Amino acid sequence: MDSQVWVALALSLVGGFSTSLGALFVILNQAPNLKMLGLLQGFAAGLMLSISFFDLAHNAINSIGFLKGNLWACVESMTAVTNLSNRLQSRTNEVQHLNSQLALLQRMYKDARAEISVLRAENKELKRKATVMFRLGGPPYAAVEEQGVNVLGGVGNPEATSSRAVQDGGKKKRPAAE
Repeated sequence: MDSQVWVALALSLVGGFSTSLGALFVILNQAPNLKMLGLLQGFAAGLMLSISFFDLAHNAINSIGFLKGNLWACVESMTAVTNLSNRLQSRTNEVQHLNSQLALLQRMYKDARAEISVLRAENKELKRKATVMFRLGGPPYAAVEEQGVNVLGGVGNPEATSSRAVQDGGKKKRPAAE
């Protein structure tokens, strides 16, 4: 037989055994990991594409000539690598921009949380002062000018009137004897 027939037969057997070996690995693995299966599938696809490419590239180089074929293959490879590099660089710049925006938003969130804590402490202090003033006999709705808070109550305020009735325990006052 011709030597090329033996080479073709050997390569076909190697491809078949490799496929069988990959299938055996998947069958013996009881709980397949999705990451591992994705990796193996990507490797198999890349291997098949590279084999097809090199088989076709070899025939193309033989048909147009060795020097001219290698020259075009080199130019196309450099163009592909340059395009891939530019795309990866633009993606890297986008990721860096997003990371800087994320850092800015995290700082803003931290500042807002700190401001909320300060406002809660001020609110707690104002409630404490109002409670103390109420217990000491002051009006329940006091104007606290030093804090910049003006809570109005008293005459003409229906909410203040109804809340005072609740504070008095609903007791009706007797009219004073004249």
